[in-house]
Amino acid sequence: MIGYHGTDNEKVASILSHNFWESTSRDEWFGSGSYFFVEGVNDSALDKLAELWGVNESWDKNKRRNKYTDVAVLSAKIKVEDDKLLDVTVLDGLKLFNRFREQVLDKVRLTGKRLSKEDYRDADVFEMIKKNIGVQFVKGNAYIKLGDLRVSLIESRMPNCTILAVSLPLVNIEQASITLVKTCKTMNYEF
Repeated sequence: MIGYHGTDNEKVASILSHNFWESTSRDEWFGSGSYFFVEGVNDSALDKLAELWGVNESWDKNKRRNKYTDVAVLSAKIKVEDDKLLDVTVLDGLKLFNRFREQVLDKVRLTGKRLSKEDYRDADVFEMIKKNIGVQFVKGNAYIKLGDLRVSLIESRMPNCTILAVSLPLVNIEQASITLVKTCKTMNYEF
């Protein structure tokens, strides 16, 4: 599977030399991993989605300025193994996620605490699935506010892209396949 990733151009040399690294924030949609736009429900070309993501990520909303001005789009061949893939774009994947979500919520309920956003994140469920059944890839549809959608704060429950979270990128991404597709300037975008 080919995936596209948008990032700060300053990171390209490191990625080309050492591969991608995993983000481990609890705020990640599908748990820890390196994230890529892949074929699916996308409303734009994959490289364009990655470019817009890189532009979005450059903006520091607290400082009201860009953290970087040069965006890079990279492509890579991801060695997806079906037995290690949780695909939440299909019914069986969603049902599995929901079973594990109930387990996570039940653990919180057993504490006697009232459920809150701080006690539950989808990322926690995906991490539990990865730990319990050996998942290394999570594929799902999401709505991401890219470009003028972010500035306009347009909300939707309908997905506009398909993304893949890849655990263990050193194992699961072919180093030699990582290619710089294009670069752009963040200032070329006026939203």
